[in-house]
Amino acid sequence: MTRTYWIRYNTITGWKFDKVVHRSIEDRPRFHKVEALMEWEKEHKGYGGSMTIRNVFTKQEMKENGYI
Repeated sequence: MTRTYWIRYNTITGWKFDKVVHRSIEDRPRFHKVEALMEWEKEHKGYGGSMTIRNVFTKQEMKENGYI
């Protein structure tokens, strides 16, 4: 199953979003978010441990929060 997520992170210039396309065999969406965040943290070493599942959004959640 492939899903698209946006990961919100804080930088010196303010909040930014990275789009992540994650493919997983797991059928539970919450696990997808955790796996996507773990993959993103591998490429962004300085954020390890400070990010939680609250920083991972689906397209619907992005619209609901007014980010898109």
